[in-house]
Amino acid sequence: MNNSILDNNDTLSECSSEKSCETNIEEMSEVYLPKSDKLLPFFSLSDQDKYKVIELGLCFLHNGNKKNNLWDNREWEKKLTELEKQSKNNMKNLQEQIQKEKQNSVFLVEQFRDQKQLLTNEVRENVEIKYNQQITELKTQNEELSKQVNNQNDEYRSLHMTLSEKHDVRQREIEEKYETRLERQREINERKEAEMEAKVEKYKTQYEGTLIRTQNSTIKGQDGEEFTFHQLNRLFPKADITDCHKQTGRCDFIMCEGDFSMMLEIKNYKTNVNKAEIDKFYRDVDSEINNDIQCAVLISLKSGICNKKDFDFEVRNGKPLLFLHNISDNMINITLAVKFLDMVLHQKDIDFTNQEIVDCFRNLASSIKRNFTKQRKQVEKYSAEQISLIAEQETNIHKLFGILKQKY
Repeated sequence: MNNSILDNNDTLSECSSEKSCETNIEEMSEVYLPKSDKLLPFFSLSDQDKYKVIELGLCFLHNGNKKNNLWDNREWEKKLTELEKQSKNNMKNLQEQIQKEKQNSVFLVEQFRDQKQLLTNEVRENVEIKYNQQITELKTQNEELSKQVNNQNDEYRSLHMTLSEKHDVRQREIEEKYETRLERQREINERKEAEMEAKVEKYKTQYEGTLIRTQNSTIKGQDGEEFTFHQLNRLFPKADITDCHKQTGRCDFIMCEGDFSMMLEIKNYKTNVNKAEIDKFYRDVDSEINNDIQCAVLISLKSGICNKKDFDFEVRNGKPLLFLHNISDNMINITLAVKFLDMVLHQKDIDFTNQEIVDCFRNLASSIKRNFTKQRKQVEKYSAEQISLIAEQETNIHKLFGILKQKY
């Protein structure tokens, strides 16, 4: 019975092996097993579980046979025991060797650390030596560059002082040059002023010293005409100035310069020039003998003009006219009047019969006179300030030379 079971098992095992090895071959083998209570659970399993049960049974049977052989073979068991002891000894030796290797590795690690520290120190020393040399070289270069910079600064200061001295010398030369010019101009102005004061004093003495001359308006007019004649020649050195006071209807003077011609009537009154004198001036302007005259000016030396503003502008017989007040104290206003009339005459296509244009020129003339007066005052003020600054600068230079104990 047992043999038949083993044969059947071998057959089943052989079949299972064939099934497992040749999965592509669909072959089945029939195995007959006895019906017993122990095998009943086997029949209720699936085919896959049956395969597993058979394989596990075969494996247990194979190992069991080996164990059975060991029980029956004492020598084999003895060998196995010796092999176990030998394996244990080998295991122990290996553990001891591993322990020694660990100790050696610890020693090697310590030795490596020491070598690493030595190498680090050596590298640090080498780097310090290298960079100390570079630092020393850089310090040397820095000192050399500092010396060069100091030398260049010394040269720059020396050059700056030389240029400053040259500039100061040049400045002093320019100042001396202009001081000389100013002094010369001052002397010329003072001389001219003295001459003018002498003439004015002479005229004043003549006016105040002789009762007949002060009471005779004709003689006073002649004195004013002579004074004005000299002033006109001084103000207009290139002009041709003709004395016409002895000619009837030609006013007192006629001034010609290039294509410009102007008639001047001079009045030397202490009171304002009256309307009769203004009408006489108008008659002279309207006279045919004065058709060659382009413009005219009525001048009051020491007073105003009746019903006329200073620098008042009119047009008469197609000719522009101006009325000037107190000219003896402002002779420069004659120059301004001449420039204004010359500018008006050079404007082409002006219709002087148009009252609006005439009024415009009248307003313009007054504005020009006011602005000119302001400009003259500002120039005089500026001139006085500059002269004061020059004098102050000269005083400072004297003080500077005195501090340096040098002769100026």
